[in-house]
Amino acid sequence: MNLFKQMKTAKKRVFYLLDKTPRLRDDDNKLIANYYYNEIGAENLAKMSATEFLQRFADGKLTSTESIRRVRAKLQETTPELRGKNYLKRKNDGDEFKNNISDL
Repeated sequence: MNLFKQMKTAKKRVFYLLDKTPRLRDDDNKLIANYYYNEIGAENLAKMSATEFLQRFADGKLTSTESIRRVRAKLQETTPELRGKNYLKRKNDGDEFKNNISDL
């Protein structure tokens, strides 16, 4: 059994991916794709059709993309060494958006 399968929680898995693959820190799509690649396993994924993948996704048999994204955001908030190059820009943009909403 591979290391990723041994990790029981999404938090541990996302931490592992962000720690080992810095290019995933600024791109949720790449992070999610790598998460699924490891969650399903390379061998199983190679045998799986797109339809089978989508069926598993639709049936909730894969970790939700929103969970992966939220875990990434929380980890980067609390663990500076997992932040990407765009972290501060994304954070400032979010703060500016919140301020604009409250001005309405």
